[in-house]
Amino acid sequence: MKKEGKVSSLVKKILVARGLKTAAEQHNFLHPDYEKSKHDPFLLPDMKKAVARIERARTKKEKVTIYGDYDIDGMTATVILWESLGKFGLNVATYTPDRFSEGYGLNIDAVEQIAADGTKLIITVDNGTLSFDEIARARELGVDVIVTDHHEPHDKLPDAVAVLNPKRAESQYPFNDLAGCGVAFKLVQALQCHCEEQSDEAIQKNNNTGLPQRINPPRNDAQGLPVGQEKWLLDLVALGTVCDVVELLDENRANVKWGLEVLKKTRRPGLKALLAVAGADTGGITARTLGFVLGPRLNAAGRLETAEMALELLKLHDVDGASLRNIFSSSDLSRKMSYTGEPAEPPLRAEPVGRVRNIHFSASNLVDDSEKSFANAPTQADVNARALELAQKLDNLNRERRKIQDEIFQEACQQIIENEKGKRAAGAKTALFASRDEKKPLVLSHEPVAIVVGDDWHEGVIGIVAAKILEKFEKPAFVMSRSVEFTKGSGRSFGEFSMAAVIHYTDKIIEKGGGHAAAGGLTIKNEKIDEWRTAVQKYYDSLNLKNQTEFLTPKPDVTLENFADLTPELLDEIKTLEPFGHGNEAPVFAFQPVLILARRTMGAEQNHVRYTFADSDGRKFTAVAFDAADKFALEPFDADDQPQRVRILTELVANEWNGRINVEGRLLTLEPI
Repeated sequence: MKKEGKVSSLVKKILVARGLKTAAEQHNFLHPDYEKSKHDPFLLPDMKKAVARIERARTKKEKVTIYGDYDIDGMTATVILWESLGKFGLNVATYTPDRFSEGYGLNIDAVEQIAADGTKLIITVDNGTLSFDEIARARELGVDVIVTDHHEPHDKLPDAVAVLNPKRAESQYPFNDLAGCGVAFKLVQALQCHCEEQSDEAIQKNNNTGLPQRINPPRNDAQGLPVGQEKWLLDLVALGTVCDVVELLDENRANVKWGLEVLKKTRRPGLKALLAVAGADTGGITARTLGFVLGPRLNAAGRLETAEMALELLKLHDVDGASLRNIFSSSDLSRKMSYTGEPAEPPLRAEPVGRVRNIHFSASNLVDDSEKSFANAPTQADVNARALELAQKLDNLNRERRKIQDEIFQEACQQIIENEKGKRAAGAKTALFASRDEKKPLVLSHEPVAIVVGDDWHEGVIGIVAAKILEKFEKPAFVMSRSVEFTKGSGRSFGEFSMAAVIHYTDKIIEKGGGHAAAGGLTIKNEKIDEWRTAVQKYYDSLNLKNQTEFLTPKPDVTLENFADLTPELLDEIKTLEPFGHGNEAPVFAFQPVLILARRTMGAEQNHVRYTFADSDGRKFTAVAFDAADKFALEPFDADDQPQRVRILTELVANEWNGRINVEGRLLTLEPI
């Protein structure tokens, strides 16, 4: 691996196991090139219509509102378009719905408010595909809508000017697993192509001056967003892509790979502050940093309070590059962002963090950035201090989120366990949730889909709880929070059971809902929960699915008989496969046969476990499993007092202590042989 272009035999085995068999395929995967990975944005249905309508809005100086979402994908998509459209000279505002009072997606009250504020064009990000009534109302009010989204569409589409969604049946786009921020980014690329074409045409039509002549009026920065300079937005694209758990393959892989490089050099004070507050190593930023450090803290705002706090943090820029203008003019990424180089970064003027001046930020959902102003022309110190203040608030909210989440999870699990032990009344299999007087959630052990309902559970965390229930009980799961009249639910799934499909199947019972194959959400009247629960289980049974838990069992990329190859150099080789995430998980190693030398539980509640194994030559290897001491219970000796011979599946990580790096495992499975 030391020589450029060489692939070690072990990494080659991993690549072949993942379907990359030729040298060219392996090279392209290990060294993703941004330009070569980028697909034509006009292969997305309606892209030409979207570009034309945005150009009309710019020419007529119409107000445009970006309608976002309160999760990471929605927020990053919002900022991507907010920054880009502003540079193209448009009058842009942003609107982020409130999770608790408005819920996901467009709503009629918001549409009417936006229209009353003077908007003539709404561009949705990460939502809108199923907003039929809301888009119809916008048209009645004289407001056009462009949808940019990646959620599963139905057979019918809303009556929008354009619906940009790679999952549309007629889409010619070669990769359909873009996140919402990825679709927004494709719109930016399309606008750049449009402007480049206009520039070429203007040169041809110039009046013999020999100089380029613009067809359209000059943009507000006299440049717009030249092709190549959009790469400085890749930190946001990477953040939204990883946190929305789409496949890190194809175009997504290149965007995340280079987005991580941009993030290491980011001029976004908000992201810098959040990384600092979290204690992250900025030199070692990986996809895991996005998914487990930045993502949860940014999401905490929308889960517990308002996403506007996180959106504000993402919008902050250095004073000397408030619209990224200085970045674009002082460096040329287009020549430097192939696999052979890194994006350049202009010098960053160091400023001490100081007192926060009176910086104006709108507290309402609708933020009109054409009218936003900084009182008394803030210094870099003001911006840095504001970024730090927001980062600390987000960090505190994330701690509170974990506490609430753990309480609900424990309550739900306890009731599931009680039911499976037969402690519930035998007649409790019907009329489970019709009344709020039924305080405890319940999962029937014979049901293939776990559905738990609790009174006034915090809506902001029920999706995370659903994911934890899925992991613990190995079933698709819905977690429902019941209020006085309505119940809101969030679901997580795996294998061949699609959340989007089951929600669509029950759409005549619920008030609204939608989602992806792996995640979805819905709102339903309390009195219809039993009917809906029955329909969900009926739908699952109708699919005749078999062996679904196999989808939860990791498959080894490589099987080894001993620990001889477990060196720090191997860890360096594994890093070449990054970024890791959905569709490109960290490599899984199988070792067999090995002996258990020791087992030790850890933690205040003894819920973590550490194993020491030995191969046939006596080499030792340590592996840890967190929150899984009850799952991994094998001891060094069996019932006959014989040493336990086992097969283990594990990921490999570095454990650094006193300057020395040791290879350690994250235990995935353990079985006797």
